Amino acid sequence: MADFFTRTVATERREYVLPAKTDWFEVSKVLNALQQEIGEEKSAWANSVMVEANDAEIVFYYQKTRMVTNG
Repeated sequence: MADFFTRTVATERREYVLPAKTDWFEVSKVLNALQQEIGEEKSAWANSVMVEANDAEIVFYYQKTRMVTNG
């Protein structure tokens, strides 16, 4: 049988938020800003920026930090 353990994970993420109904030009501004902020090399990674959307907004985000504390 496997023993269990506990840990606390804290992440910090940077978000760029647009209203759900927006035009392509505003989306391109967010994409350009993200590329400038995270760098061209990292922005080429498929999973460097994630996108979530709901009825009110579109959120582009990436993880800045992740800290794991055991115990």
